[in-house]
This record gives sequence, structure tokens and C-alpha cells, in this order.
Amino acid sequence: MKQYTLQSIFLAFCALLALPGMATAATVFTDTFDSGAGTWAESGSYNSISVVDDSSGIGSGNALTGDVSGSVNALTNGFSSTTLSSIGDSITLSFDYRWTATGSATSRAPAFGLYNTNATGSLDDDFGYQLETNPADVRLSYEFGTQNTILAGSDTDLLETTLWNDYLGVNGNFSMTLTRIADSNADSFDDVNLSFSFIDYATPANNLITSTIDTENQTFTFNEVAVRSGNRDFYIDNVAVTTIPEPASVLLLLGAFGLLAVSGRFGRKR
Repeated sequence: MKQYTLQSIFLAFCALLALPGMATAATVFTDTFDSGAGTWAESGSYNSISVVDDSSGIGSGNALTGDVSGSVNALTNGFSSTTLSSIGDSITLSFDYRWTATGSATSRAPAFGLYNTNATGSLDDDFGYQLETNPADVRLSYEFGTQNTILAGSDTDLLETTLWNDYLGVNGNFSMTLTRIADSNADSFDDVNLSFSFIDYATPANNLITSTIDTENQTFTFNEVAVRSGNRDFYIDNVAVTTIPEPASVLLLLGAFGLLAVSGRFGRKR
């Protein structure tokens, strides 16, 4: 009788863990640059990239700094292919970022995104979702990967433009989350909700949150992170890509364990 009570408690605990908001994020990529520059690949206009102590800037120890020589550049890194297979699944890219100093306005500093490499070793055909910061706004877009340069060119579907007044003082945390949602325009395909946030370390009043829905492009598999810095030298740290399964997926897994526990109990009883 005692054994059966413990199993009942276990099943109740499983159900509690599966409640909305209880799903746990899994980290699929992280880089704090404590062990050097890692496997980041450079493309475009860089004089150099290096790892330095930025405790007096971003404030978390080592950071990757870039000395850029032109506005078309990108840092990329790969991670295990991750698919948003169910409604409610999400993937988030976040990082800390600052310019070396304020100065003249420049576009795409930073720009960043989550991409699919299209199973090739080239950046020429990578496609996915990007956000770019500009002197007067931020823009959420889908990039088709048809113009040979990631985070550049006009091969984009502009999804959302939001005014932004903090551009010349960039020093904070950027985050973009992609979530698979149910079809919202009756085309029989699920959609993607894109949300973006910027947290200003010095002036919280400049924090920004915006979101939009992509009903047309339906990309759900990602395996690459990309960051661009326009023509501005920069520091970046604490890059992370995390995923969260929708609650029903957690419920199925925990429920399966619960069934095994009950089956084992009745098997021993016989």
C-alpha cells in the first residue's frame, strides 16, 4: 500500500512539472570566451578579433572584441541542429554587447540571427531570422539566403520595424526568441512568433521589447548563430542559444515514466 502511495505522489509531481511555464530550457550553445575565441568563423571586413578582459566594460570577465575595417562582416558559429517540432517550442539567442565608444550612426551594429546552413559549408545560402539595429529603428526580418552574404543584402522579408532611441549608447543584453505557433492565417502551415528585447545596463528607461508573427516563411530548424557589427568595433560576451519544449512534450515524457512506474508496481504484485 505504501508503495502505491509513493507512485501516486510521483505521478502528481510529474503532472505539476508539466504545467505551463514549468518546462526547463536546454542550452544548445554557449560561449563566455573564458577559453579563447573558440570556433567562431570570420567573414568580411575584419582587421582582427581577439579575446580580452572586459571586466570594466560588459563586466563579466573575458569578451571577444572585433576590430572591423568595413561595414560588411559577420561572425558565425554552429550548434547541433535544433527543430521546433511542436507548437509552443521555442529557441532563444542572447548575448551581451557593447561598442568600443559612441560615434557616428551606422546600420546593422549589431545585426544578429538564428540560421539554417542549408547543409553546406558556405555562408552563401544560409537562411533564417535576423534582427538589425539602425540609427532610428530595429528591424525583424526573414533572410532567404540568395545574395551570398549572411546578415547583408536585400534578400529579406521585412516583418517588423520599431523605433529605437538608444542607438548611440549600445551597452547591454540583446535577445531574440523564435516560437512555433499555430496557423494564424488559414494557410494550413504553422507560423513563427519573433520576439526581441534589449536591456540597457546603464539606463533601464531605454529598454526595448517588440514582437511580430511570420505567416509566410515557416522555417523551424536552426543550427547556426551569426552576429554582425556594421563598421563599429565591438565587444561581445555570454553568447547563448537555448531551447524550451512546449509543455505537452514534457507531459508526455513524464507521463511515460509514470506509466512505467505503475506497470512495475502491478508487475511485482502479480
